[in-house]
Amino acid sequence: MRFALITLNATKLTATSLAAMALVATAGLTGCAGHHSETNHHAEDEVAGQPEVLIEEFEETVEVVDVSYMEAPSAAAASLAAQRFEKLKTLEGAWVQAEGDGGTQLEYEVTANGSALVETVFPGQPSEMVSVYTIDSGRLVMTHYCAMGNQPYMVAAESGVADVIRFECQRAGNTSSHADPHMHLGVFTIDEETLKTEWTMYADLTPGMTVGFELVRGGM
Repeated sequence: MRFALITLNATKLTATSLAAMALVATAGLTGCAGHHSETNHHAEDEVAGQPEVLIEEFEETVEVVDVSYMEAPSAAAASLAAQRFEKLKTLEGAWVQAEGDGGTQLEYEVTANGSALVETVFPGQPSEMVSVYTIDSGRLVMTHYCAMGNQPYMVAAESGVADVIRFECQRAGNTSSHADPHMHLGVFTIDEETLKTEWTMYADLTPGMTVGFELVRGGM
């Protein structure tokens, strides 16, 4: 399911036309399609006689936004999300590069009475970042607070196995559009003692740089 905001291209917008549009839109959301014609006439009557005040000249394009992730998941998908969240919580503690100097790359902490997992990337370094994982209406989701200054909101895929989790960005805070550079994909592969993660940046709706980590448990 996809949701599109209507693109409005016009040279002039007046107070009367704006009021009529608002009335029609409101009635269209609360009423049924069969009443649209009557609604249009009502909107015109209600704003008739109002002075025509020029608001501005504009041309606006609004991108199509996929909101299928907002639909209720199936019982099986919700169960898988819960299993994956429990799997993620087993990561609590510090993780270091499998081959490296032993410096901590990731730290995980279960918080909020077990309802959230906080991930700290590159703890204590200037590029430190934080992600928060939780269950939202039956889905496993995460918000990544990136060093780039934006906040991708990612949702886990609803199929697969519990120990392989693929997140995809649905929207990103502090961006002007989905085409802005942002972390878009994240894949976790988890077993008892090792963790593999892979992160892909997108720009202009196109995959760019991918960074992978292979980690083992370290000391706190």
